[in-house]
Amino acid sequence: MIAAGDEQKTHHFRGKWFGFGPISNDEFLVFAIFEKTKRNGQRLSIGSFERKKLVDATQSIARQTFVTRATFRREVAERGEASKGKFIGISTIRVENVREIISEAWPLSSPRLIRGFGALDLVEEGDFDGHGTIGFLAEAVVPKARELGPLREFLIADLAEKFSEIMPLREGHWGSILSIATGRISTIWRSSTV
Repeated sequence: MIAAGDEQKTHHFRGKWFGFGPISNDEFLVFAIFEKTKRNGQRLSIGSFERKKLVDATQSIARQTFVTRATFRREVAERGEASKGKFIGISTIRVENVREIISEAWPLSSPRLIRGFGALDLVEEGDFDGHGTIGFLAEAVVPKARELGPLREFLIADLAEKFSEIMPLREGHWGSILSIATGRISTIWRSSTV
C-alpha cells in the first residue's frame, strides 16, 4: 500500500537523480492489455488488475510522456507476451482520475471518505525508466475484515471504468526524445535543489 508522502518521492533503484520524479496529476498512465487480461469487450474489468499487486502498490503502468512507443513495444508488449498471451493493445487514464477514486460507503457503521489509489514513480532493476505503479492507498482500509473485500472491489470497479477503451499501440500519444530529455533535466534540477 502507498503510505502518506510516498507519492511525492521518486522511487528509482539508482537513486533520486534518476527517473522522472513524482507522477503529476496531468500525466497519462498506460496499461497493457494481453490475450489473458480479463476484460469486458473493449473496456477493462475488475479482473483486469491483480488485487495483490494493487495491495502491494506494484501494478505496473507506463508514464506515457516519458516512454516512446518503441520502448513500450519492446519492454512491455514483447516481454509480456511470453506469459500473458498475445498483446492486444493499451488503455490509458489521467493520473488525476486515479487519485479521485473514492468511497463514502464504508465502514458500514460510520461511513467516511476513503481515497482509493495512488501512483508511484517506481523503477526497480530490470524496469524501463518511464515505469510506474498504481496501488491502494494506506487509508483504503476498514476495521472489519468482512467489509474490506467489498470496499476494494468497489474501488477496483471504479478504476476499471475510468480507464479508456482499449486501443491499438499506435494510437497512443507517446513520449518523444525531447519530452524524455526535458523530464530528466527537470528531475536533476529538482533533486539538486532539495
